[in-house]
Amino acid sequence: MGRPCFSEALRVHPGRGGCGVGAVADLGGPSRQVVLDALAGLSAMEHRGGCLEATGDGAGLLLRTPRRFFERFVPSARSLAEGEHLSVGMLFFPPGEEGNLPPTQQEIDFVFRREGLKPLAWRKVPVDPTALGEGARRSRKEIWQILVGSGMVARAQLGRALFRVKSRLEHHFRDLYVASLAPDTVLYKAMATGAQLARFYPDLEDPGFVTDLAIFHRRYSTNTFSNWYLAQPFRVLGHNGEINTIKAARSAVRNLEAELGLPGLLMHQGSDSADLDRMVELLVTHGVPLLEALVRLLPAAWADRPAGTVPKEMLAWQRAVRRAMGSLAAWEGPAAVVATDGRWLVGLLDRMGLRPLRWLRTEGGRIVLASEVGAVPTGGSEVVEVGQLDPGEALAVDLDTGQVVRPDAVPQVLLATTRLNHRELATEGLL
Repeated sequence: MGRPCFSEALRVHPGRGGCGVGAVADLGGPSRQVVLDALAGLSAMEHRGGCLEATGDGAGLLLRTPRRFFERFVPSARSLAEGEHLSVGMLFFPPGEEGNLPPTQQEIDFVFRREGLKPLAWRKVPVDPTALGEGARRSRKEIWQILVGSGMVARAQLGRALFRVKSRLEHHFRDLYVASLAPDTVLYKAMATGAQLARFYPDLEDPGFVTDLAIFHRRYSTNTFSNWYLAQPFRVLGHNGEINTIKAARSAVRNLEAELGLPGLLMHQGSDSADLDRMVELLVTHGVPLLEALVRLLPAAWADRPAGTVPKEMLAWQRAVRRAMGSLAAWEGPAAVVATDGRWLVGLLDRMGLRPLRWLRTEGGRIVLASEVGAVPTGGSEVVEVGQLDPGEALAVDLDTGQVVRPDAVPQVLLATTRLNHRELATEGLL
């Protein structure tokens, strides 16, 4: 049985609440400690989450996929070819539908094959419902993972192919929720508290479940109801804040759906955070670097900074972004965002800095981002660098190369990697 919630008092004093978000990365490679630290950070920010009668508003981990853990679930008859990429999707089916799942899963397999991908196996995710509160148990989904080989799809095109599959699945199967389906990440989330999450998902307690990146989020529901789909992180990011311009942003995305011929870009009855995630995902899967995608949608007030502190070319780039994006850039409001595309980890604050986000680096190459100092346990002697993001600032980490892009270097990195023809203020082509 779930225990009473520490944060039930927040229902009476909502001003004390605000989602807790963070990340742990290890530049030295995958380890069990990354998962344990992320779970510890999740539990340490329980006071930032919402909970009623032992049912949490939501908690989750978005991780770089631990492939060795999942490879053992691939049947020998369908083994991966040498060099073939393994992706893992996390799907929520409606409760009580287990008997009808085989034909539905066969239809889903067909959608993957149409994209040139190779569905390898379905895995029913082990769960322990007794870890949850009664409300979460009543609404619990049938949770499955699909293991997918890249098949005939080139590595560079894999993200876009999986994105098309996600859009078609959620458009065709209205009761299906694709929690995550990406080349390099997998998402474990639930209508739970931080302490309940690992008990609900035994995978997270398995010694063989190792990774070098985990984003964690503890949700406090403010302007939407609590449910399994709205628990965070989402597919790309965890968000503490709210988008005040969400009506305009959604209208612009719906117009884009018609232009691209991709229905269902926005989550059905989703939250503002969910739709921000979908927009970032769209940009990233179409070739926009993660850091740039976030800065396009949540730009810094560079034009208002003292003369000479921001490169003129950066100001020209920002003007070009406004022209290229138009109303699609209407994402304004308090935001502390932590995001990943499976290679890069990015933390970013909105231009007003209305939510906190701190970071540190240890001597051993561990990076921690969190809403609060001390959320993730670290030995004081290990810490070699600390910082707090100021309004409009971002921090980015390349897990493959170990590069850490500090806030003052972000403009240079954006200019070096953008595909936007900002020198001519080109307006042709959104992406």
